[in-house]
Amino acid sequence: MSPINGGIAPEVLGLPPNPIRGIEPIIAQRRQRGDIVHTLHIGNRTEDVDPCAAGALAHAFFRGELATLPYVQSAGTPEMRAAASQYFKGMYRPEEIVVTAGSSEAMLYYTMISQAPGEANIVFAPGYPNYFTYAQATGRRVASINRNPDNGFRYPNPADLHRRLDLMQEQGESPVSMTIIAPDNPTGVVPTEAELLGLLQVARERGMWVFGDLAYNHLTKSGGKTMDQILREHPEFLDNTVLTASVSKEFRGCGARLGWIASKSPQFVNYFTQLAAARGSVNTISQRMFAQAIGQDLEVVHNDYEANIVPRARAVIDTLNDLTGGGVRVVEPEGGIYCWVDLKGLGVEDAAQFTGFMAQKFGEKGEDGKLHTVTVAPGSGFYSAQDPDAPRTWARVALTEEPQELIRDMGLLVKGAQAFTNS
Repeated sequence: MSPINGGIAPEVLGLPPNPIRGIEPIIAQRRQRGDIVHTLHIGNRTEDVDPCAAGALAHAFFRGELATLPYVQSAGTPEMRAAASQYFKGMYRPEEIVVTAGSSEAMLYYTMISQAPGEANIVFAPGYPNYFTYAQATGRRVASINRNPDNGFRYPNPADLHRRLDLMQEQGESPVSMTIIAPDNPTGVVPTEAELLGLLQVARERGMWVFGDLAYNHLTKSGGKTMDQILREHPEFLDNTVLTASVSKEFRGCGARLGWIASKSPQFVNYFTQLAAARGSVNTISQRMFAQAIGQDLEVVHNDYEANIVPRARAVIDTLNDLTGGGVRVVEPEGGIYCWVDLKGLGVEDAAQFTGFMAQKFGEKGEDGKLHTVTVAPGSGFYSAQDPDAPRTWARVALTEEPQELIRDMGLLVKGAQAFTNS
């Protein structure tokens, strides 16, 4: 074989392992051996897909309307863009919306459009790992602002945020963008209206883009306002704001790989559409399937959270408290589908090493005679890899199983921690 004259791009040489997907080969090996792995490291909604979406798919197949699968428009089918407009209560016109292959594609294209190489995007850490990955892979940067666990990982007030940005500027870093995940992944924190308006005001004063990641938009407890609702009431912040949402979590359609972005900037939409044209079109079946579902009464999504996710969070928190006498710190989620857990209360000083141990080595024999283990996502992966202040003891637990199953899983987690600290 002749030598390769090129090489590997330096931007990707130093990419850290993905804290969510990185252990999948190990899980596959465990399952091949017959072991049972309870996968709480990934927010994979395993319940039945949204009934409205399932019905639309069945109806289309019954009528023979999916006998062929042609390319559709790069920006999305007219029906899907109209439904996304309805999802935002008409705040964005269909032509201000582009359909995406999930929120991750929206993140990537947003990064490429809003930042020049070397420019930075603010991420309030802990934050979703893809922001760090896409920034590094495209020659952009992330400027992290770490939130404090002692105040529940709340967002900074405007004065504190201005000070942090001034300090960054003095150090030669001038962020041009800010990402707000609402509800937050991984902590489950939902920014209050005052917090959100403060962040938006700072961004506008500094001429920064804002990327609103609404993957868990209506998966919240009662009483709060969603980010898009606040923007409808304060349209002065729309010009520099881009929103993205998807069917993965709210509509139980993770594998559909379907989302959308919305922007009032014709220039942004134009460039985003050009990038979308380069990748062709988004899955025809997924668009047909979910166009009706995302335009439905979104109270259905909220009720899903109250009925299904809240009891699961309660099971995780109560079980860890019962098993440790209250020694484990857990951020009780206000939204989203995760619990953010400090494993230090289980004697774990390095969550990354511990999660590797649970995936590779730990096993507790169950009533079925098989070895059982549970996987969670190490919290350090939700911070910049270069951040010396990133805490090492936190982990994200996905609320993707029923309460009784999560009670069993937390028992495995505690036993695994005992075996890890004694190894």
